[in-house]
Amino acid sequence: MRRLPYSIMLVLLAVVLLVGIIAPVVRAQSRPIIKLEPLSGSPGDPIEISGEGFSKGVPVEIFWDESLIHTTETNTFGGFATAIVAPKATEGVYIITARDDRGIKTAARFEVVDIAIDKVKPDVGIADERDKLEMVPVEKLTPGDATAQWLMTVDPDSGSPGESVHVFGEGFTRSVSVNIYWDNELSFTGTTDAAGQFAIDIVIPETEAGKHAIRARDGGGRELTALFEVVLPDSGTSEESEEGGGLSTALILLVLGLVALAALWMALKWIMK
Repeated sequence: MRRLPYSIMLVLLAVVLLVGIIAPVVRAQSRPIIKLEPLSGSPGDPIEISGEGFSKGVPVEIFWDESLIHTTETNTFGGFATAIVAPKATEGVYIITARDDRGIKTAARFEVVDIAIDKVKPDVGIADERDKLEMVPVEKLTPGDATAQWLMTVDPDSGSPGESVHVFGEGFTRSVSVNIYWDNELSFTGTTDAAGQFAIDIVIPETEAGKHAIRARDGGGRELTALFEVVLPDSGTSEESEEGGGLSTALILLVLGLVALAALWMALKWIMK
């Protein structure tokens, strides 16, 4: 039996150590984070959001608590920078979550403060009049109320290409045009009424299965986004595979590590013959 040179033994030991060290470092570096600026404010205030550690070049959804309010996209380094407007809400702490389409997500806290404002006058429009609005509990509102909540809904919230979807909006700028975007492409147009509401029926375009964003933006600059899930005939959704992205990466690293160790073991047996 030939004795293994010390230099080769040291190299092999270094390789094994690197396999054990690099994997945790890679996982630590890929941990997603988001930063908010500012960390508190009033409804209607802009909030800048920056993130890193997400998947590269993929859509990112921004949630206010559990409501989707914005979409953006990561760059080639897995980071993004965007801005949202704090929606109408009572004072308190809310969770802003960023989640990409591979299932990677993280969250940060935003505190809504100082929302006591005057009663709106009947002839005052909603756009750019935040300081004249009174915060009224949602259950006390009626359709067409000038202080009605700012929202958008889609019915149904899932379906297949070619099917119709009813999009309803409330609390938008009064009597202006409104554009409906499928993901980031302009698809339909309509007009808000004198109460700032609109109702538009759209058709789901030919697209891939999974979650898509339906966004409404009016002529006064107000916009909201709702989530819609496309289900193709004889095909399930991609949610399970998206959320399993992290697990798949871990399994790949594990398999690669086992292959490397097997190769080293075979090399040692051959050298020591």
